[in-house]
Amino acid sequence: MSDKFEPMKNCIAIFWVVMSMLAISARPADAQSYTPAAQSLSDFQPVEFKNLDRAGLAKRVLNYCNEVLQVLPRNTPREDSWVNDEMKSGNWDRTTRAMGSLEQARQLLVLTFTECTSHSNELSRLASPQAVTEAVLWTRLAMTFSTYSPDDLAQRLGLVKYDAQNGWIDPHGFKSLPLMIRFKSHAAVIESLGQKP
Repeated sequence: MSDKFEPMKNCIAIFWVVMSMLAISARPADAQSYTPAAQSLSDFQPVEFKNLDRAGLAKRVLNYCNEVLQVLPRNTPREDSWVNDEMKSGNWDRTTRAMGSLEQARQLLVLTFTECTSHSNELSRLASPQAVTEAVLWTRLAMTFSTYSPDDLAQRLGLVKYDAQNGWIDPHGFKSLPLMIRFKSHAAVIESLGQKP
C-alpha cells in the first residue's frame, strides 16, 4: 500500500536539495567571512531528511537573529513615526516614498529579526511541547521571513554588497539564511506533528 504523503515527501526532498544548493551558492566566497552565528546556522545540515534536531535548530536561529539584531541600524522614534504616518496616509505618493525609504528598510528588518528572536526563543525554551503548540511556533517563525526578502532590504542599507572581484559580501547571510530558516521551519512543523518529510 502506498503512503498518501509520498508525493508531498518527494516535493519536500526536491525542495530541500534546491534550497541547499541556493544556500551554498549564496555563501560568501570565503566561508570564514560569515559571522560566527551565521556560520553555525549555515552549517546546520541534517544528515537525512528526517529526525531534525529541532531544539538545536531553534537555538542556532535564536543566536543568529540576536546577532543580526545587534548590527542592524535603527530608526529614531521620529523616523519610525514618519514611516508609520506615511504608510497610513492613504496617499499613494507618500506611501510609495515611504516604501522605498531607508527608514522603512531599517524598520522592517528590525521588526523581522525581533520577531525571529521572539519565536525562536519560545521554541528553544520548550521543555516537553505539545505537538500543536510546537507546530504553531515553527509556523510563526517561517512566516516571519515570508512577507518580503530581507536581503533586498539589507542591500538597500549597505549590509549586503556585490563586489565584481569577490562576489557577494554578505557576512550575515541575508541572501540565504532567512530562506533556510523558513524552509527548515516548515520541515520542523511536519516533524513536530509526527510526520516525516
